[in-house]
Amino acid sequence: MAERKGGAVDLDEDHLAPLMGRLIDTAKQALVHAPVAVALLDEEGRIRVGSAAAALEAAAAALKAGQERRTRVVAAAFAQANAAATAVPDDACLSLFAEIDAELPLVHKQRGRWVVLSVSRLQQGLAGRSSGPMTTRPGENNALSPRE
Repeated sequence: MAERKGGAVDLDEDHLAPLMGRLIDTAKQALVHAPVAVALLDEEGRIRVGSAAAALEAAAAALKAGQERRTRVVAAAFAQANAAATAVPDDACLSLFAEIDAELPLVHKQRGRWVVLSVSRLQQGLAGRSSGPMTTRPGENNALSPRE
């Protein structure tokens, strides 16, 4: 894994922890059912997933799926169908994640690669942007991208 400007960490598939790989795969597979998916990894290695039309609904569904077990969430993955290069949850979803843990590692797509940032760092990077999922096309500039 290599850290980039802005604190993002590229998830090199050759060095990807197996649980993080499963987390990403689970979120991507859930896109079959809805345009947005959130997968949550708990401290016991279980993955819960929620999918919906909106990021907040997907996150809430994933949280509800694990309510019977009171284990701590240790990482989250966000996936969005048809995201060309970058996809991050909207402000409401990020606020929900921050309630779980402001330093929760959140895996999302940035410039075509899976990266991980803490929720608080992602919120800082998105400050001032409009609410709603952020998507960009390859070659477009975004506040989270390293400056070339």
